[in-house]
Amino acid sequence: MDDKIRNIQSKFKIVYRECDFLEDKIFKKEGILFKTHKFTIEELMRSEHHNKINSVTNKIGSDISYWEMNGKLLPVEKETYLDERENLEDVLHQINRRIQNREPTLWEQISQAIEKFVVKIMSNLPAFREVLTYIGKQMGRIPYIGKVFPLLIHMTRKTTHLLTDVTRKTTYLLTNNSKHDDL
Repeated sequence: MDDKIRNIQSKFKIVYRECDFLEDKIFKKEGILFKTHKFTIEELMRSEHHNKINSVTNKIGSDISYWEMNGKLLPVEKETYLDERENLEDVLHQINRRIQNREPTLWEQISQAIEKFVVKIMSNLPAFREVLTYIGKQMGRIPYIGKVFPLLIHMTRKTTHLLTDVTRKTTYLLTNNSKHDDL
């Protein structure tokens, strides 16, 4: 057997091993009473196994391209590569389908329903930042405050009292002082 064929097959073995590690994680669960999947779909899709698969296949692709461009890739080596490539594509599609189609545990279904309910209810109530943004747009029409308010809007909750006081005093000054440009 040719050294390049062994090289190609050994690198693909590394990739298949990472695929096996990733696949083993898909259905792992934790918890006694409230069982959940140990790894979220997002964690599986961003796992170190995906990164290693990417890295090794990048190296394989680089080697194959180099050999092909320099006329050093024999037809049997190219056929081996294409077979391994096709097989890997099937394996990766199968793993990604399993990840995407994984059934949530009962607890995950319940917690997802609760989270959706919380999001729906909270969408009925404006967030404080949204209120400040609305107020800022309205106050932005006043010359002095329009310049100062964007800086004030980024203050923390602890300083909102100061914000209210400054806004009230600035509004008072603007309405009672015709020379607001001097401020």
